[in-house]
Amino acid sequence: MSTKIAVAMAHGICVGNEFDREESPQYTGGMAQALKLKLAELAGKSGSQEQKLDWANSKVVISAINWTPVLKEERKKLYEKLGIPERQSFFGLREFIFQAIADSLTYQVTESQSDDLWGYNQIHRCFAEGLQDLAKEEQAGSDAPLCIISHSLGTVITSNYIYDLQTQKAKIEIGDTPLEKGETLTSVYTLASPIPFWSLRYPGFDRPIKVPSEKLQQHYQGLKGEWINFYNKSDIMGYPLRSINEAYFEAVKEDKVVDSGGLLESWNPLSHCNYWTNESVINTIATGLYNILQQLD
Repeated sequence: MSTKIAVAMAHGICVGNEFDREESPQYTGGMAQALKLKLAELAGKSGSQEQKLDWANSKVVISAINWTPVLKEERKKLYEKLGIPERQSFFGLREFIFQAIADSLTYQVTESQSDDLWGYNQIHRCFAEGLQDLAKEEQAGSDAPLCIISHSLGTVITSNYIYDLQTQKAKIEIGDTPLEKGETLTSVYTLASPIPFWSLRYPGFDRPIKVPSEKLQQHYQGLKGEWINFYNKSDIMGYPLRSINEAYFEAVKEDKVVDSGGLLESWNPLSHCNYWTNESVINTIATGLYNILQQLD
């Protein structure tokens, strides 16, 4: 039984190259260290920042699921075909909408043959590789409690990936460890989620993922987790989830409103890209991780 928590971070849609590097200030580089320092603070750890991070690293392993490379080149080719100059519109709004539509349509599942699912499958392979890395014994371990933090389209990807695992409908090869099979899924944190749009496509839409996993108790009896969703009311891509229907009301613990971004961003679409470094988001997730650690002790 692992004494570490595995944390997977799945990015979403933002303008530019924020997700080319895992240590980007707007991706794990911005949130990972802040989460660890807040976790050490909650645990009452003193000492230097380095000492606090050393302690946190012994408790939490964070890995980025970077699926951008799957779609980046195809999106760039379309830009060139259409003769669209990159990053020249007001606030980057045109590029933001272009990327949102392009990535969502490429990822979209259809009822046609498997050769139409290249984007879906390739992105899910990135997800599987991220969990495989976390499951290594030198990382979090094969049966570590799994928490997933996802943003924007990444929340849809996370939902689909976990749903496929929980319903035995995965279309790619999955590792055989409890973590990789999603059995140890404990908590999910969704940031700026467009999941409500998908309710328009699927009648009923009443089968959200199970958080925690129904099989978690086989590995950690009594362990409790949570699903918290964060959104900014000015974000054109992020919405509450509990109001979708009764099933989501029961599945999601809280829809938490946050003021993401600074004075130039919080009131407009640019707020969509600023959840990773939001203090309220970091504090809430760190508290959730600390609660899991307390239960593991």
